[in-house]
Amino acid sequence: MLKQIILNFAFGLVVGYLFEFLYRSIDRHRFVKPLFVNVLLYSVVTVLLFLLSLFGIHIAMRLALIGLIPTTVELIVGYGYFMTKGIRLWDYSDMSFNYRGFICLEFSVYWAILSLIYYYFIIPRISFLL
Repeated sequence: MLKQIILNFAFGLVVGYLFEFLYRSIDRHRFVKPLFVNVLLYSVVTVLLFLLSLFGIHIAMRLALIGLIPTTVELIVGYGYFMTKGIRLWDYSDMSFNYRGFICLEFSVYWAILSLIYYYFIIPRISFLL
């Protein structure tokens, strides 16, 4: 199981780096290297989703958790980083249905869709590799 956790963590780092690099570079029209803490979010979420896959949870609860995990991690890390370092890693203040600029409905939906894809299509393949 430790191998699977490490593999999921590594997958989150690589894919997280690519997503963050592409999103920030396109948004700013120049190459932008993502901060490690931003990339680390993906790894934490991929590991939590893998751990969730180990439990036989009812489908409704599983779907709710798959949607809530990434948004909860985003809120905890974003708020925690702001409170400890005084730096906003991202700011959703100008978006509808946001909570203090740390999370918003639109990105929560994006994260939920990505998490569903990861949970149902990537985790089984990663588990198959080992």
